[in-house]
Amino acid sequence: MIANNIRVFNALEVDALLHTASGCGAMLAEYPMDGEGAETFHRRLADINEFLLSHWPDDLQLQPLHMKVAVHEPCSQRNVLKNAGSVYALLAKIPALNVVPLQDNQLCCGAGGSYMLTHPDNAEQLRELKRQHIASASADIVVSSNYGCAAFISEQTRKIEHPLALLARQLPAGLCAYSDQNRH
Repeated sequence: MIANNIRVFNALEVDALLHTASGCGAMLAEYPMDGEGAETFHRRLADINEFLLSHWPDDLQLQPLHMKVAVHEPCSQRNVLKNAGSVYALLAKIPALNVVPLQDNQLCCGAGGSYMLTHPDNAEQLRELKRQHIASASADIVVSSNYGCAAFISEQTRKIEHPLALLARQLPAGLCAYSDQNRH
């Protein structure tokens, strides 16, 4: 399957292969470097947060947002991709936004790929701890770059969103249909 993925992705006429979920990106980044096309695949593979930072237009100014945002750092982003700082740097582009790390970000939220399925009792304890840290952060918004983590630790009353959703809402009016339709 890895060889097939590399072949399919390398057949695309693109400059970059972007991943928006840190867990998926971590899996792709750990593909072996040997084999036909592996080097090309790895050279083009990029996390969306890092890609946006390196390609940010100098003249793009986001709308200010007077809110507090807590950042959940997924294990895949901290330990495999090692790029948790990119989310903070991207969110810093939103004027007036107060960005804080979630307490004990070094601890797993309990989702851990299939960990929540294979060890449900332990996963529930980790999720509850993460939810307590979210509550104590008193943030208006919580963001995570891993959809699996976000879905696992979200509650009925509090949803966790991807940092890109927050950035999209702060784009200047008319620049993006998403920002116009979903502006707070």
